[in-house]
Amino acid sequence: MPKEYTFPKYGVRYIAINDHFDTIDPNSTDNDMAGIKNWFNEFIAKDTSRKVKAALHAKFAVGECTFTTAPLGYMRHPENKSKLAIDPDTAWIIEKIFNLAARGAGAGKITKVLIQEKIPTAGYINYKKYGQFAKFYENAPAEKAYAWVIRAVRDILKDETYIGNSVHGKQTNVSYKNKKTVKKPQVGGRDAG
Repeated sequence: MPKEYTFPKYGVRYIAINDHFDTIDPNSTDNDMAGIKNWFNEFIAKDTSRKVKAALHAKFAVGECTFTTAPLGYMRHPENKSKLAIDPDTAWIIEKIFNLAARGAGAGKITKVLIQEKIPTAGYINYKKYGQFAKFYENAPAEKAYAWVIRAVRDILKDETYIGNSVHGKQTNVSYKNKKTVKKPQVGGRDAG
């Protein structure tokens, strides 16, 4: 039901200053245009969302990445910010995790080794390098830097980036109106997208 009916029904006054809309004056000519403006705004939002997704898929098709932070063991390529390069400062952590796994250690055992050997987590490394996740690490006890969890180790072991694959579109928004993200179902062992 449109707002010009819903708001008065519940005694709510709605004012849209830029659209010169006010539910207190139902006879205003600007109120007559509100439905058309709303439809047009919805169309623009949906169209923009579609164009952004198309631009991302075009980048993925040529092997470019879109990421806020590179996976542990990688960094943004110094000459091409849409590519990954091996990070010499953290690649050893990934090598250690995969070497332990190759020797038969499960995610739980690997997690214990990382904690015992005080190997910093990806979050802590990003905090030290870029100031990210400050709310978790500022004034936290020193052990927080090495607080590995089994899920993080499992995610690294499953991440196809470490075998040279580039997997995109593992999650999406519920809709262009709702920014909540959801994981896409896997298709044939790989993520859809």
